Amino acid sequence: MTALLFLHKVDKHYRPLHNQKNAFYSKAISPFLFFILILLSSFQGYAQTSLISTSDGGFENSTSTFAANGWTVVNGLGSIWNVGTAAGAYSGTKSAFFGSGSTSYSGTGSATVVHFYKDVAIPAGATGITLSFKLKYPIVDNNYDFFDVFTTTTAHTPASGIDPHSDWGYTNIFENTSTQYTSFTPLTFSLPNSLAGTTVRLVFSFSNDGYSPYSAPAVDNISLVYTSCTAPTLTYTSAPSCAGGSTGTITGTGSGGLAPYSYSIDGVTYQSANTFSGLSAGNYTLYVKSSAGCIASTPVTVSEYGASSGDQNAAGTDSWIGHTYDGTSFGTYVGIFSQTENFDQNFGGNTTCFPVTSSAGASSIYTETFSVRYRMNSTKKGLYVVDLGSDDGSRLTVDGTLIYNNWTDHAFYTNARVLMNLTGSSSLNYEFYENGGGNEVVFQNLTLVLANTLSANISQSICVGSGGSAITGDAYGTLPAGIVTPGTGYQWAYSTTPGGTKTDISGATGATFTPNTSAAPFNTPGTYYVYRKAIATSSNNFGVASYTATNESNAATITVKAIPSPPSVVTPVNYCLSATSVALSATGSNLSWGGASGSAGGNGTLATPTWIETLYSNKKTKFTTTVPNVKIISVDYTIPPYQTVSGIKRRYITAQEQ
Repeated sequence: MTALLFLHKVDKHYRPLHNQKNAFYSKAISPFLFFILILLSSFQGYAQTSLISTSDGGFENSTSTFAANGWTVVNGLGSIWNVGTAAGAYSGTKSAFFGSGSTSYSGTGSATVVHFYKDVAIPAGATGITLSFKLKYPIVDNNYDFFDVFTTTTAHTPASGIDPHSDWGYTNIFENTSTQYTSFTPLTFSLPNSLAGTTVRLVFSFSNDGYSPYSAPAVDNISLVYTSCTAPTLTYTSAPSCAGGSTGTITGTGSGGLAPYSYSIDGVTYQSANTFSGLSAGNYTLYVKSSAGCIASTPVTVSEYGASSGDQNAAGTDSWIGHTYDGTSFGTYVGIFSQTENFDQNFGGNTTCFPVTSSAGASSIYTETFSVRYRMNSTKKGLYVVDLGSDDGSRLTVDGTLIYNNWTDHAFYTNARVLMNLTGSSSLNYEFYENGGGNEVVFQNLTLVLANTLSANISQSICVGSGGSAITGDAYGTLPAGIVTPGTGYQWAYSTTPGGTKTDISGATGATFTPNTSAAPFNTPGTYYVYRKAIATSSNNFGVASYTATNESNAATITVKAIPSPPSVVTPVNYCLSATSVALSATGSNLSWGGASGSAGGNGTLATPTWIETLYSNKKTKFTTTVPNVKIISVDYTIPPYQTVSGIKRRYITAQEQ
């Protein structure tokens, strides 16, 4: 150590006056200015709390040791730190001083580095932390003997013969090598508020090189205080962040204490504005600091709009309901919005919040990395084309069939004239996702290609062996680009029940169709439901190879009837004198009854039994059948004569339709 200090004496640059890292916290505050600050604080609600009392810092304990005064000393050989009266005192009778013993205040010819220190717990929230002491330093050895004050943590313990400057864990508060203090002189230093809430090790050190002149410091009335003042009151409001974004806000309001106020959400950087925006969902601590430096804080939670429990299958009628989700793969369900049938939607731009409605009320979705599922029930019927486009991906499903698939990240562009078949009750599901950057999705220019509506001769009744009338409707015009028809683009089919299984009619591929009862299936009596299928193929349906759409028309009803058989009497009746009238019955289709002359008759039961026709003693009625497009066929039924009784001129019969 002696050799080291000898080099120190020769080379004045061995130890610079100020270590570059451990610069002073602040310049020493003059006693007068310090007094003024204390005076002003008393008018602003300040109160100072002492952390090192004057008894400990004044070394006035009756036992003249460092330990008795609350300090720890680290001495070496030769001259050391002492407590006693040898150096005098600023107040009282004792001080801490450097010397060869408790009664000797003097420098030494032996090189040494000695310390005394104290651990001080500084309360959280303390401000205005101030260190002061009185220093006596009557002899200086400029740049060779040094008196220093450091702060460090309890992890660093000073050692005899070791200069704390060599340890980066020490922060230099004050250093003196050149200023002469012939008597105890007050020195005051402000410590940073960042020490609040920590335990600080306060270290006083002296190092000398053992060469004349011999410096000898003395220290008295060490004081460490902090300022306490009325903390402001802090209230706040917060707005939630839209789903998937960082758009939450916190607004603080300070009151009480000393205005104006500054605000922070990290406890380090303060601002005069009281609103913090662009916040993601999470927990924060909001701080308010008065102009006196007093701080209040409160925890604040920025929430995110919650998931919606609404019906995710809800659809509009000839308009869309857009179901929004966080994430590009339909993650958390956020809510809905309405959209017209044809639309061009950009959600207000990227990196914004797009308003939606959730089961809990108002909500919003951040317009980056989100997805939408549009749902619509369409009452339109026929073959249609539509322009679809998006940035990023989109795809369209109609009645459960995927007809368009552009499900990739890409800049916006449009796919024109996408073909689809609508049945009049079709369910459309148009999906979209945005993965970053610009966003846009369109469903535009929905245009009819063919309504495929049958309108002429759609209800016919014909007999077997007869021909029907041509069934007609609208027909293809000029097809949009990219749309073609395979063959004629038509195929007729029939079923025997409404909406039942349909069977194609062989060779029936024209725009019109005439039923023929001489050929199957219409050569068999019955009711038939006839449909026209309109067929088109598209090369515009992106992502779906060679898409073909088939539309089924409304039904034409064809009734084929058989030629009826002649009627026959099934209940012969004999009539005798005084016999009760009995109904006369027959079988057949569309029966009518009447006499031979046609003067009487009808198709119901006679109200009063009567003779229809009398030929001598025979009683006769005639049954006929009338069917459209079929000749009248009749049969006479004659009641044979029976015993004639004088005076009886009439017999009563009743004819009944079957």
